[in-house]
Amino acid sequence: MTSLPATVPTTGIATPFATTRTELARLIMSRFPIVYLDTVEEARATQAVHAAAQLCQRRCWTWSISDGLVANDATTREDPNTRDPVSALRRIAEQPGDDVFVLLDAARHVAQNDTAERILRDIARERDTTVVLVGDAAEIPAALRGSAAMYVLPRPDVMLIAERVRAAIAWAGERHGVRQELDAAGMNRLVDVLRGLTLEQVDLVLTHILFDDNRLDVADIERAIAEKGRLLSVGGVLALETTTQGLEWVAGFTNLRDWVSTRGGAFSPEAKAFGLRPARGVLLTGVPGCGKSYVAKAIAHTWGMPLLRLDAGSLYASYIGSSERNLREALATASALAPSVLWIDEIEKGFGSTGPSSSDGGLGYRMLGSLTTWMQEHDEPVFIIATSNDITKLPPELTRQGRFDEIFFVDLPDALAREHMFRLQLASRGRPHDGFDCAALAAASEGFSGAEIEQSVSNALYAAFADKVELSTAHITRELEATRPLSEVSPDAVAKIQAWGAAHARPA
Repeated sequence: MTSLPATVPTTGIATPFATTRTELARLIMSRFPIVYLDTVEEARATQAVHAAAQLCQRRCWTWSISDGLVANDATTREDPNTRDPVSALRRIAEQPGDDVFVLLDAARHVAQNDTAERILRDIARERDTTVVLVGDAAEIPAALRGSAAMYVLPRPDVMLIAERVRAAIAWAGERHGVRQELDAAGMNRLVDVLRGLTLEQVDLVLTHILFDDNRLDVADIERAIAEKGRLLSVGGVLALETTTQGLEWVAGFTNLRDWVSTRGGAFSPEAKAFGLRPARGVLLTGVPGCGKSYVAKAIAHTWGMPLLRLDAGSLYASYIGSSERNLREALATASALAPSVLWIDEIEKGFGSTGPSSSDGGLGYRMLGSLTTWMQEHDEPVFIIATSNDITKLPPELTRQGRFDEIFFVDLPDALAREHMFRLQLASRGRPHDGFDCAALAAASEGFSGAEIEQSVSNALYAAFADKVELSTAHITRELEATRPLSEVSPDAVAKIQAWGAAHARPA
């Protein structure tokens, strides 16, 4: 398949790029010997540093372990003798003048090689050069932190994405005859869909939709949404969830529904002008199977916001620094998609039982600190919904007053809520509820969770289909009688959860 080139000609007027170039130039002119450029976007980072060096009238070089040192002014060919990190640093130490050197993925090599770290420390102390390390800032050796400036490359915003989309469409039309059939509203929608992605990921989506049939039309927007979801889910940490039903499909949750109805409008420009700050988030805890995850999806759908699910348990990786990067990238994506809903599923799996002296070398404690700092300081309208089956495993830093706007306790549904649940379950399966005795089903399901009620209706459908008859109240009743709910299987555990909720949280 045809693909976009690494660099598509642009107008060069995108404000975000100009801002990044200026800020990097300021760091270079301030004579910081080492700059850590924290990003996963090597191509955009390299382009930005080259532009900043040009602004400072400095010669710029790029190093990678595959090519060695290469001057960006094309006066010097790649030198295979400098592919080794130590050899490259020795060459940099010998280079006269105040050149700028961009080292790709070098922090990991420096952190794992005492000789490389020693040479880089000598360069920082004795040379006028600027060494820009592009990659994961979590890999910075402690001995170099005092000599280094940190710059986090921001995710592309709407202006930069729009610039990239326009340039890519123009290039594809000129070189490959791709027809652009989207109107202005469609173009705006496409740009909005691409928010939250890196420029490299934007290019992947554009390649997918531009060259599959050599035209860009309304149908490509849906394909872009699907491709975006696939890209965000590749790492297994973050997933773009599809939401199809709002809070009108939720039974019970009266207090939470009222709370949500008064906060949804606070994300609008009118609310900001009124002096309102968008709601920060809620923590949903309670008995398992009672609808916490479903409610998270319903809130996002009701507010018309994209829903990102962060799997807290999959944050931790085996490589040094990867866990912190997973979290930073997830939070950066949520911020870039704002206004958005970030659903941290089973938060206790990622941030429970942490401490500075824990057996993981303090990793969990650092991860918790990164999350709480972001929760406290981020300015983007990102609404957090954290769900927890056992809130007692969470550290007090997460549950203290003010961290979340509210902590809601989700209990087993009462009779009225259960009756409503049966009606909704039947309606979702194309059955009018007036043909069933939902009040009797509610009475027969005392102590059942929402998930157990849903499963009873599903099992009854299988039974009715096997009998080659229509579903009836009797089918569902038999399934309820054959089921032992969690409240009977583990009554002490459920009672303990309910006692905590009654004492510490607001009923949902």
